[in-house]
Amino acid sequence: MKALPNKVFKALSNPQKKEIWSTPNEDKLLFLKSDFKVGGVETFKCGPEGALDFRGSIYYLDIIKNERIVYSETVYYKKDKLATALITTELKKNNSFTIVN
Repeated sequence: MKALPNKVFKALSNPQKKEIWSTPNEDKLLFLKSDFKVGGVETFKCGPEGALDFRGSIYYLDIIKNERIVYSETVYYKKDKLATALITTELKKNNSFTIVN
């Protein structure tokens, strides 16, 4: 990414910014709750405008500012559980860029 790790981390930790860039195409994402800290929980709804039938929850397990975010995420469609994942996002500085793993 053409930004330093502190700016990328700030974007990853801000629900209003994630609502803008986290969805594919014309879909919408709406955070209902956001508590970005170790042990914190985020809940959200997403889907096509007017039909936010997907919902999910994120549980933050480990956060090292400007370096790493570890969380689990579960996504549902209506009442059906679609997936649960354990996600680690690492931010590595490379000159004036950030490599996101």
